[in-house]
Amino acid sequence: MPVHELEQHPYLNYYTQFRSNIESDYYKGIIVGSFPIYAVTDSINMDLEITIKRFTVDGTMRFFYGSRKSDLWKYVGLALVNIDPRKNGIGAFEKPDIAVENCKQLLFQNKLLISDSLYRTNRTDQSADDSGLMVSSEIDYVNQLKTVNYALKNQLQENIGIESIYFTSTSMGAKSPYGWFLKIFDGTISISNQFKVGVRTWSAIAKIDFGDGDVRQYNIFFLPTPKPRGIHWKLKRTIMFENFLRTIHPHFYYEVDPIPAGLLNSNQESQLSDLRVAFLTECYRQAIVFKKLNFDGSNGML
Repeated sequence: MPVHELEQHPYLNYYTQFRSNIESDYYKGIIVGSFPIYAVTDSINMDLEITIKRFTVDGTMRFFYGSRKSDLWKYVGLALVNIDPRKNGIGAFEKPDIAVENCKQLLFQNKLLISDSLYRTNRTDQSADDSGLMVSSEIDYVNQLKTVNYALKNQLQENIGIESIYFTSTSMGAKSPYGWFLKIFDGTISISNQFKVGVRTWSAIAKIDFGDGDVRQYNIFFLPTPKPRGIHWKLKRTIMFENFLRTIHPHFYYEVDPIPAGLLNSNQESQLSDLRVAFLTECYRQAIVFKKLNFDGSNGML
């Protein structure tokens, strides 16, 4: 069972293949998630030996956000170059090795790194949710060897050009990319200038003390989880999406605004779905391309 299984992150060092081609100030941003899906991780024993290298049908590729169900690469790709790097010209998934290389090249050419906040973990069942990671096990070595990704500190310190950090969730809880990131930098990080839209934080400023007088400031962004169904249009609405809809398509907004979600017709539901995709793409564009700290959904650059 995964709860008694210790998994280790397989691709945190992917970027070293590009190291000989760049200066230390090349990268300008880093995307930070939590941990890969179960289908594409390695399992290790108490001696830290790899016992299983997984790649099951649930995985599109052995890389960050390798699940076919995850749309992170879709929205990063649409924001940067208007294509999903995992897919070919007719919209079908590329072979895994081609998809991985396309994602790596997309990041490299746009001066971005990607990493995760966890290095070793276990999980509940085969959960991909953050709440199912780093859970208690009956196996002592599993509990003892679980750890956050402390190498992320060295990665940031070595890449002196990084200005922005992009967390792949709006959650600021302990079990989130941001929460585990704070644990990595415990006692050396301070957060200020949070920009909120409703209850969600969009951006903030982080100062990290690397020691010996090396204190750096970063713009940090909390990207919406790349799942359109998470963009609410019910009594409880996502305010940024509401702002976006009112600005981009006001006639449609005032058409559907008074209608309970359950009474929308099929055309309205379809149009709302398309607008969710446009909204998520714009969020990723505003953060990664324009680095807009005060984006509230209504002040984009479409």
